[in-house]
Amino acid sequence: MERTVLAVTGVPCTGKTTLSRELGERLRMKVLDLTREVEERGLCESYDEMRDTKTVDVELLRKHLSENTNGDMILDGLLSHHLDVTHVLVLRCNPLTLYQRMVERGYSREKIVENLEAEYTGVILYESLGLCENVLEVDNTSGADVEEIKEWLEHGGKPILEVDWTPQFQEALEITGSSPT
Repeated sequence: MERTVLAVTGVPCTGKTTLSRELGERLRMKVLDLTREVEERGLCESYDEMRDTKTVDVELLRKHLSENTNGDMILDGLLSHHLDVTHVLVLRCNPLTLYQRMVERGYSREKIVENLEAEYTGVILYESLGLCENVLEVDNTSGADVEEIKEWLEHGGKPILEVDWTPQFQEALEITGSSPT
């Protein structure tokens, strides 16, 4: 039987860690927090001060995981869809909710706008579709349907939701004082 490696990805504040933990418990799968793994294993290349983020050597992370993990697992993290996975769960979230969550975390205005634009344009979804056959897009604004995800994992497939955040994105940008790019 093939090993299942599920990437749970999405822009910051879409609920990746919360849902990964819930899925891990419900599906009895190990959950690997990629942010923690990168920090503990020294897999960070540099720090981008302008974007207030760490730069990860994805190839080094991929090699580390292939040598040090086995069995079914959930990879929790923004870069998880770039790794060797069998399934990708792309979490989406209403930009107004994302905005509030990012403000609560103390993100800079620039980081908030960058992530709102990434959510609006579906960057992670489109990257995932080019990297994996089994991709599921889920609106996680108010929580995801774990049973739907469980069924999708059992049957594979590539259902895509038609998520359109245009009105909420424009309102969120107005709140930040930015204009659409």
